Amino acid sequence: MPLSQSTRLLCIGHDASMLADLRKSLEEHYEFYTAETDEQAIAMIREQGPYEAVLTDLPNNIGLFDEIQNLSPTSVRILLAQEDNAAIARKVEESGQVYRYLLQPCSSDVLLSTIDSALAENDRALHSKQLEVETREFLSKSDRLRSAMMLDPELGIGSPDAMKMELEYTHSIAARYSRPYSIILFDLDYFPQYSVHYGSKAGRLAHKLMAEHIRHSCRAADRIYRCGPETPVLLILPETDAEGANILSQRIVSSFFARGIPNAKSEHKVLSLSASLAGYESKEPEKYDIWQSILEDVTLFLHVAQGQGGNCVMSCNDRTEEVE
Repeated sequence: MPLSQSTRLLCIGHDASMLADLRKSLEEHYEFYTAETDEQAIAMIREQGPYEAVLTDLPNNIGLFDEIQNLSPTSVRILLAQEDNAAIARKVEESGQVYRYLLQPCSSDVLLSTIDSALAENDRALHSKQLEVETREFLSKSDRLRSAMMLDPELGIGSPDAMKMELEYTHSIAARYSRPYSIILFDLDYFPQYSVHYGSKAGRLAHKLMAEHIRHSCRAADRIYRCGPETPVLLILPETDAEGANILSQRIVSSFFARGIPNAKSEHKVLSLSASLAGYESKEPEKYDIWQSILEDVTLFLHVAQGQGGNCVMSCNDRTEEVE
């Protein structure tokens, strides 16, 4: 039995008697349309299509199949061929231009069965394709959402969640392959006083300026993140020991101070940074056996650095250097 009597079927026949026979066999089962020339068929598909199925005898121009496919790619195409054209019909089917060819004459049952099988298979293929499209769209949305979660919208750098993931990964690689890495934690000195004096908007701009300054001062391989809600900025330096991290920290703190951004509430009278750093060394893996411990150290030492007046770099070996 046909899948649906509302299925639109276009029969293209260059022989009026063949079209009459097809009408007799198919009209009661499908919404039946006929075209007697290739040109008429193309016009009907363009103006009235799409048709779920297109039956045709061997056209004058084999290119008709490609034109039908371009105009109505979801239509099932079936070729009706005479015995002496079987070789051509077989090549057309093998090329994918039609779903199947049938040699004429064939019974109504065979014709109906072939059409319904083609429609059912085509429905499954279209459903599968639609499912693939929806899956790709879903994954794309998930990726965008994940990316948004990994980015801090205020500072335009990695989010705290992204920082934890990256720090855990960097630490595991360093421990596995006995490689060094360092982290540096930065924050603005006298920031609560600055924010009260100049306003919360100026405070947000100052944090953004700090993040941009640090990002533009480090290497492409270094990764910058917001560390938490109070806005310290963390820099992760792969393949870098504490000495290298100290050199970079000094340069960043010094160059930020040199910008001379006014801060009436600081003893330095300008906005300044403090930094604390720690390096993971393969010769002392037990010192930082988990990534949380190295983060705890730099957090503690940053408070110490700011408590000493700020504008300085402190290493977690308790060495303090005030920047000139």
